[in-house]
Amino acid sequence: MAQLLEPIAVLDGRGVGVADLQAALAAATDTTTQWRNTGREIWYASNGDAAPQTATLQASPTRFGRPINGGAGDDQAITIPAGEVGFFPFALPEMFNVAGLATVELDAITGMSVGVYRYVPTLR
Repeated sequence: MAQLLEPIAVLDGRGVGVADLQAALAAATDTTTQWRNTGREIWYASNGDAAPQTATLQASPTRFGRPINGGAGDDQAITIPAGEVGFFPFALPEMFNVAGLATVELDAITGMSVGVYRYVPTLR
């Protein structure tokens, strides 16, 4: 069963930073991670393994059931080097949501920690 991620924190436009991104992430428990995607989230992964890991943001078909650019090339993949952090920022719901959820597939969960931050602009 996919690991459903809730936002670690909701960040606004006041410039408040995150001092230790990796400490806030949770251990990956499944190679499939998902979150309720509004297009204002950033999905993070920290690779604590000795080998690089690949994470793939799954594209969704159009409302007509067709791939957006005509093929599987719509998926977005990153390779996260050992000991490094990778992220997918601000995935457009129209391109990456299925039933309101965006999905990232990991090639392995060994040493991987994952999490999502949500950005909500505010005017004060």
